[in-house]
Amino acid sequence: MNIKPTQIYLAGESAGGNLVCSLTGLILKNKLPIPKALYMAYPATDLRMIFSESRLYSITDPLLWPSMLLLCLKSYLKGDLKKA
Repeated sequence: MNIKPTQIYLAGESAGGNLVCSLTGLILKNKLPIPKALYMAYPATDLRMIFSESRLYSITDPLLWPSMLLLCLKSYLKGDLKKA
């Protein structure tokens, strides 16, 4: 297909942003050609179960309740929150 890795843009939002971040880390670790640009909107990069201001705001979020975020986190980590 004659696609040059240096002409690839990686983009993702939320969990997709986390995937962009993880893929970029693997690219750097393996010394592969770096993408032309990265766009990460609200990447889920800190999965530790610690208090933060964003966790406080999530208590009143009408769309993503803390219980739903916890369910997503457990699914992402295959139920083992100790990995976070």
